[in-house]
Amino acid sequence: MTPAPLGLSPPHAVKVSRSRVELELLAIQCAIALLYTLGVLTGVLHASPHYVGPALTWIVAYHLFRVIYVLRFPVKQAVEAATPFLDIFSISAGWLVLHQAGSPIWAVYLIALVGYARRRGGGYFGLISLFVIANLVVTRSAIAATDGLPILDADIVTIAALSGIMALIAGAVSRGWQEAEARARELAETDPLTGVANRRAFRRRLEAYDMDPDGPFAILMLDIDNLKQLNDRYGHVLGDDVLEHVASIISANLREVDTIARYGGDEFVVSMPGASCEDAEAIAERLRTVIEQESRATVSIGCAARVNREDVDRVLNRADALLLAAKREGKNRTESRTLPRSA
Repeated sequence: MTPAPLGLSPPHAVKVSRSRVELELLAIQCAIALLYTLGVLTGVLHASPHYVGPALTWIVAYHLFRVIYVLRFPVKQAVEAATPFLDIFSISAGWLVLHQAGSPIWAVYLIALVGYARRRGGGYFGLISLFVIANLVVTRSAIAATDGLPILDADIVTIAALSGIMALIAGAVSRGWQEAEARARELAETDPLTGVANRRAFRRRLEAYDMDPDGPFAILMLDIDNLKQLNDRYGHVLGDDVLEHVASIISANLREVDTIARYGGDEFVVSMPGASCEDAEAIAERLRTVIEQESRATVSIGCAARVNREDVDRVLNRADALLLAAKREGKNRTESRTLPRSA
């Protein structure tokens, strides 16, 4: 079994904070919608009486909903999935209000395509692309039909073709960006020797536990016994081999939801969402036994589980103190309840 990917939050962490970039994009989008609405209402932008009432009502109501939702409520997957389609529908409403078949507002569809290609991928972006092209064709055709113009002409074919080409280009560029970002993120969050998470990535993962003070979790702190003597006697190449082997043994014996990280030179740490003290003790003892049997090293383990709504740092410090107790009591052992004695 392998540890859970760092990108996934534990099951009990339901609150997701909004990024600064997302808030900035929302501010820009709402500012454009406000300027557009004011332009129509003041006559700066010439509007058609056919659709102005319902279309402007939709644009204003939708953007008010977006602001309230983003600022007041946690992320909901269904709402986030629907947002691109509602945004595109707002562009169509704006074009209907202007009621000009040749209006350059159709280029906003292309801007939306590029923006969503950056944030969405795969089949979902393909669905967005088809929705954009369909909205563009239907909206332009509705305007043309109202004005008694041909619904299908060279302009609409050209616009649809350019939109399709833009979707293909944007999708290809986006895949390249996403692959590069994933690789950069992996390098930034991974210990280069053992291939497990590094300390910084692990600390960021732990922040999710503080969002739910009632959620149970446990932390194991593991230290390889006498690694310095092993390095001094046989060299750091063998010591590195031991570190890699121990990391692989720990990873193979954890639950899928657990996360392992290299916390220091010869120290590893494991987070266990939903685990009780008894659960963590059982896994810690299994790890200690398997490492002793299958490697050239032994480990001492400190095991702490959350009690009384403790914050993450308190549980982590308790696990570290119990690890020191295990080292002091003879090494190659697990401590979960014994507090370290005063020096």
